[in-house]
Amino acid sequence: MIVRKIKNFCCIDPIPLISFVDEPPADQHNDDFFWLQTRTLIVGDLSFFATILGKENMSGSWCTWCMLSKAQWNDSAHLPGELWTVDKIYEIRENVAENGMTEIPEKIKGCTDKPLFNSVPICNFVIPILHIIIVIGNTLVDCIFEWIEERIES
Repeated sequence: MIVRKIKNFCCIDPIPLISFVDEPPADQHNDDFFWLQTRTLIVGDLSFFATILGKENMSGSWCTWCMLSKAQWNDSAHLPGELWTVDKIYEIRENVAENGMTEIPEKIKGCTDKPLFNSVPICNFVIPILHIIIVIGNTLVDCIFEWIEERIES
């Protein structure tokens, strides 16, 4: 048996298992237990987010994070919309299926189906940094070409 010290812990080989949990378990008062709080994130483009949230083919029409339509969020002076939750999407789809709610855009707000899974909150959906860098790069290149056309081409 080998005893070694790891960050103020004395461990006996083999090193104890590490558990990933949402909160620390009760009654764990020894040094053979490690717990790590985790946060699950989903990374993808807007079309992917729309598909897994049950808003397929609606990524350009409705905001992924709030309940605003494209016309509302395109207005530069718009107020923040009510934030989406997976439960709200389920509620809209249940109203359509069970209560006979008509599927007009103002009522379903882009929710064409139930979400594929409900384990990750919508606030944990992250846009990939590559997409942001590409947009910034494309904007810079467009500005350079405009400058060239205005100054050099004439």
